[in-house]
Amino acid sequence: MSSGFVGTWEVTKYEPCQDSNYIKGIRFRLDSNGDVTWFVPEELKSVPLFNCEIYDTSASLYSAQESTCLRFGEYAGHVIEFKSDQRKPKDTVILSSESFLYTLHCKRVPEEVSEDNYQVPFSLLTALEEGYFSDLVITSKNEKQFHTHSLVLKIVGPDIDWHSSVHPLSNLLEEVLGTILHYMYTECLPENLSEATAQRVIMAITDLQFLNKLITMCKMYLRNIALKKQIIGLVNDMHDCLDKLINHLGEKRSSASDSLISNPDQLCFVVKQCFRDAAVAVVKVIELCDLYSKKKPELTKNEQHEIIRYGKSRFHIFLAQIQRFLQLLKDTFGSMSPYQKTDVAIFLVPEVTGILYMLTQLMIQIEGAIESIIAVLNPDDLCKSKSSFGNACTSFLYTKEVKKLRQFSELVACSLDILDRKRQSFMEMTNAQKVRSIFRNIEQSIDEIPLLFLIRLEEVTESSDKGLGWRDFKFCFQVGTSKISNVVQLMATHREEIQEVALQVCELVQRDAFNRSLQNMGILEPAAGSSQEEPEEKSAGHSTQFQNYTHKMNLVESFCTSPKAAVSVLSRNLLDQFRKSCNTDMEFEIDNSADVDSSSEEVESPTAKQSCVINAHRVVVASRCDWFRKALLSGMREDIDKKIVIHDTNPTMFKIFLEYLYTGSLSPSLLTNEQLVDLLVLSDRFEVETLKQACETALESTVDAENAIYLLSLADNYNAISLRNYCLDFIAQHQELTESDVFCELQSDLQAVIFDHIWTQPLPKKSSSKHDRHSSGVTTSDIERHFAAMNLHQDTGASVQHDLNRLERCISQIRYVIGDDATREQLVQVILAADFDLCRAINYYYSKNN
Repeated sequence: MSSGFVGTWEVTKYEPCQDSNYIKGIRFRLDSNGDVTWFVPEELKSVPLFNCEIYDTSASLYSAQESTCLRFGEYAGHVIEFKSDQRKPKDTVILSSESFLYTLHCKRVPEEVSEDNYQVPFSLLTALEEGYFSDLVITSKNEKQFHTHSLVLKIVGPDIDWHSSVHPLSNLLEEVLGTILHYMYTECLPENLSEATAQRVIMAITDLQFLNKLITMCKMYLRNIALKKQIIGLVNDMHDCLDKLINHLGEKRSSASDSLISNPDQLCFVVKQCFRDAAVAVVKVIELCDLYSKKKPELTKNEQHEIIRYGKSRFHIFLAQIQRFLQLLKDTFGSMSPYQKTDVAIFLVPEVTGILYMLTQLMIQIEGAIESIIAVLNPDDLCKSKSSFGNACTSFLYTKEVKKLRQFSELVACSLDILDRKRQSFMEMTNAQKVRSIFRNIEQSIDEIPLLFLIRLEEVTESSDKGLGWRDFKFCFQVGTSKISNVVQLMATHREEIQEVALQVCELVQRDAFNRSLQNMGILEPAAGSSQEEPEEKSAGHSTQFQNYTHKMNLVESFCTSPKAAVSVLSRNLLDQFRKSCNTDMEFEIDNSADVDSSSEEVESPTAKQSCVINAHRVVVASRCDWFRKALLSGMREDIDKKIVIHDTNPTMFKIFLEYLYTGSLSPSLLTNEQLVDLLVLSDRFEVETLKQACETALESTVDAENAIYLLSLADNYNAISLRNYCLDFIAQHQELTESDVFCELQSDLQAVIFDHIWTQPLPKKSSSKHDRHSSGVTTSDIERHFAAMNLHQDTGASVQHDLNRLERCISQIRYVIGDDATREQLVQVILAADFDLCRAINYYYSKNN
């Protein structure tokens, strides 16, 4: 997948331009995960292209070398292709569709910095779990006490008198009450919530309107758990079917007395069982694809990806099982002698006659069903759009669908004609001729079919191991499931036309599991298709050895994660109360006397000496900051006075710091670099790691030649590792900064870190010029300046001369070992990085150049 298309694009021109007003200005975003997001007005949301959710890129086989095919996928099983005029577009791209003759001119839109990266989930769970600063105790039905806070409860239920002896949460079961309180403090469900508890919560709060959101969340939680069980159940059914196929031909039948190949009757029975179990496996795959496509609109992107990852983790297991079955099939039938094949052929003469007749009747019914479906299709039923582009896209896909149906109908008719002629020819043969014909077909099938499938399967396995990455698998999975689901939906819509065919197939398979799957998909009427199912053998569990390699599908993580500030009702209400100083129970005293110039006459004024006081809520600041929690629970002055004195900052910055505690959100666009630095210092002092990381990320985007060294020094002082590494990389790319006055003012140990980082960067590519190999990029004066700047010795001149002599000796010795391939600059770098250790320098050189 080409990374050149990743980003946000806007349609600037549309050809032909009959309805350019509708299409022009539409934006779409292609992300690195293979997903596409469309930003379109409501009246255009029915356009097929704007319903595609994934994309893929591939080189065009029939166009110019620089052309790339951009494919948008999975609208009703269709892939809509555009040819790009560039393989890796920069600012503009032209997308042309040869299918419905439209061209889109697009320009790249600058990416807006998402402040979602500077937000963390907001939760007060620790206050509920530890019960500190509680002013309200709620007791469960079994006398379990929960120490709560009326401040939090009133946000969720503002009209409830929580201090009353009887309130809506009185006398509830412990697990029910715990779940409700967990939601009130976190706006999410507890991890590992059982289905039974979720059901009890719904029943307990059905009449409580202020908890309607919790009811909805519990129902969605139960829905996703049920979906997970359905998916895992279908996958396990497929594994069981494949295990049964393997068992039918397994080692337990290898003895001479019970050998399949010596018993034609038993052999035919096993083949029929294999056919029936294979049919069940196939219909389970179809049911899984249909289930995913139908449930996908209800799922988030992450939940969809979880299902796809689970499918990818099982893919190789299925291939291994199929490969095992085909190998057993080849070994079993390949060991048959000519006499055994003749016995089987004699036994199959009446069977083949019945099979040919049955297949002929089935093909006739299929042909009639397809013709009936084509006859009732009506193009007037298509969803019309205000855009001619949308109508052209819809009409093209409809025509393509009808064309496929007609081609399939022609294929069925052709197959029926061939089958009918074969049946007539077989009926006209003598008994001996029938035996010889069946014998030849058995030999051909034994020699070709298993081997052909095994070779193809090995090719698929090898290609999937090498090149089938996550994005490729996701595209294939979603397009494939959509195609299959679209066919299922077509069959369910025209159930009356295909009912006889479905019943005939059910009669052939004779498996209740097969019938139930058809009924679940709406293809078979619920009361139809009862069968006399053969007794099933127990699965040997061939797939259990792969269980440790299966992705653990999690479809409820989003319900068990607290929301971020942008959507958190709890955070928004607490922040509002903080700004209005409502219901506060503590204060911060900001001693800003250090900010006032002591030489100024204003120091003598009473106003300048007064400290600023900011009111806050203990339950919030203690839950969000461990340093404050320890101070407020220490039993010391801060605990007794409910006041914390803050030094070395100003009220404005500390209020921003507190607002972060109330929201878990930072807005770097509203802050200056100086304010970000102050926040980083505060976050380090009060141990708020999430804020510290957010400040580091924001400051990284501001690093330039003027502030890189200053920010490096700051990061080094406050252990801001990410910012420190970023600044080191920046300075290594701009080595001229080491000659600045600001650099010389750094501590010697930090200067040494910078030089060490510069010298340990990847070495430049070898030059093809012999002159360049021996020319020095690092001169003697450069080395002298570096040693002098680092102040490594008191007697700089003598010491530097001594080190230069050592350097020349090392260069000469290394050249004797590695030859003239390395430049002098490369050798100087590795020698200095190895501290003049010859062996280390040689090893370091080879490690960097191999």
